[in-house]
Amino acid sequence: MNIDTGLLRALLRVPKYKHGVRSMAAILQMSRLGGKKRFDKSDLPPREQLALHVDVDDFFFLLERERFFQQSTD
Repeated sequence: MNIDTGLLRALLRVPKYKHGVRSMAAILQMSRLGGKKRFDKSDLPPREQLALHVDVDDFFFLLERERFFQQSTD
């Protein structure tokens, strides 16, 4: 599966998962990936569900930061 670079970096760089690797797995399971070939920001679960596993503000800051840097280098 192809994954958006900003999303991948946010998943890897978020400072803390509230339940460790189980939280990362839960986020992936809650994401809408059925039959898709690419994992994008739009596939993530709602913010309320993400908040059960990560600090949502930190996560989206990292995600948008990576997108900004990606656009400025294109």
